[in-house]
Amino acid sequence: MRYTEWILEQFPELINEPTAKTFGLIDKAKEQAKLSMRLVGSACTLVAIVIAFIVASFSEEFTNIDFPIVLGVVYGLVYVVLGLIQKRVEQQIIKQKITELMRTKDM
Repeated sequence: MRYTEWILEQFPELINEPTAKTFGLIDKAKEQAKLSMRLVGSACTLVAIVIAFIVASFSEEFTNIDFPIVLGVVYGLVYVVLGLIQKRVEQQIIKQKITELMRTKDM
């Protein structure tokens, strides 16, 4: 995502500010959001594993496809979908942190 464009749309008072200040704001927001983003990533991975295991278990009962094959395919598909969701959530977290920094003028 292009955070610089989003920042300039949300906070037009930064248009005349040096680019380094904008990048510094983005870096600070990302640094503050690291823990939240790790938690989101871990949760997505855990959910992908659980969903894959459940689907593979059910498919083993109702089909004659091997459990490891179904587990791998389902895990891959779920992980891709959750990865996209994770990316959107991380972007929202960073935007929220940038907004908080702008409100406190802690740049």
